[in-house]
Formats: sequence, C-alpha cells, structure tokens
Amino acid sequence: MICILLWILTQPSHGQTFINTVQEPAFPVGQKALANYLRQQVRYPKAAEQAGVRGRAFASFVIDTLGFVEISTIKILKGLGYGCDEEAVRMIRHMPRWTPATNSGKVCAVRYNLPIYFPARQE
Repeated sequence: MICILLWILTQPSHGQTFINTVQEPAFPVGQKALANYLRQQVRYPKAAEQAGVRGRAFASFVIDTLGFVEISTIKILKGLGYGCDEEAVRMIRHMPRWTPATNSGKVCAVRYNLPIYFPARQE
C-alpha cells in the first residue's frame, strides 16, 4: 500500500566498496497506523462524491531529519481532481511527526511517495 522512494547517492572511490544501511522513515506506531490515519482523516470532497470519483491520488513529500513533513515539498504526482488532490495535501500537511530515515547510521531527509485511496462513498 505504501510506496517509498529513497534517493541515496554514492560515488565510487577508486576500488573502495561502500555499503549503505538505510532505515526508512517510520510513521508513528507503524504502517497500519498510517493506513488508519489516512482512513480516519480523509474528508471525501463533495464534488468528488457528486461526480462519483474514486481511486488513488499519488503524493510525494520530503520527511526531514527531524521527522517532519517539509510542507513546501508536497507534490501530487497523479491526481484525481474534484477536490481529492487538495484533500490529499491537507492530510499530509497535518501528519504527525515521523521517525526520520537513517543512512549508514546518520539521520537523513528522504522523499516519500504515498498513494491515498479515495473510495466511492458507499464503500
């Protein structure tokens, strides 16, 4: 359900091998809690309800080294329209603090991709 995009840049160094140990960012209490958060927080847009719109909006954002979502980095990669995209941004903006990612034991900021499901109202 959750898609993660981690960009880790390494440069070869004349025969040396580098091993990066990456710990992904974590939503408080885990992936099930993230799914519950999204399900509980979604406000199905009236325009989407009237148009019968359903599906997934795909959003991307950066989780900084303190575990906060960088508001300026929120982007809708694939939207549904009818207010769903704005609702996805609203939910991401109000997310609680995450446990930040680490790379080789050092805290780092990462870009995170997240599908947000908008079911038909009767589902």
